[in-house]
Amino acid sequence: MRRVSVFLLALGVCLVGTIWAATGFEVLSGKAFDQAAVTNFYLEGQAIPAQKRNMVLIKNPRGARVLIALLDTSGYGADITRKYNGLLITEGPLSIGGKTVQPGSYGFGLNVINPAGPPTGSKMFNLYNQAGQKMLEYKAVRDEVIGRPKPIQVQVRKDNIARLYVGRDWVELK
Repeated sequence: MRRVSVFLLALGVCLVGTIWAATGFEVLSGKAFDQAAVTNFYLEGQAIPAQKRNMVLIKNPRGARVLIALLDTSGYGADITRKYNGLLITEGPLSIGGKTVQPGSYGFGLNVINPAGPPTGSKMFNLYNQAGQKMLEYKAVRDEVIGRPKPIQVQVRKDNIARLYVGRDWVELK
């Protein structure tokens, strides 16, 4: 009887730990990352190279994977280079700045709101479908306190919120 009780207690602890772990964001690496990494991304009729060194794979609280990467738009026309910084592919619904994005693949860009203003001015995060139509717009937050910013990263917080950083600018993911 005592062994059964200890076994059931251990099983309960494992299940609670698994359920708790599945409710937050998780940055994935290793084999999962390598299998999800893309080399090119199709936007507006163009196959644009993705930068694996500037790519991150996360699992959202519902268990869906989200791949985010910067794109190498050098050599493309101004219409592409001005519009796109990266790609976002999500297998499940994802909230960006409180707005829900459905499963799919998207291009994104960060554009300075006032180009004539200071170089550290506010930026707008724009998300586009593969045809180039704007799906959402959200004002990014500038983080002046972050140490040495990476080109792209996702910081997972304990409150089931993640921040997608592109340099010093970030948007909230839920």
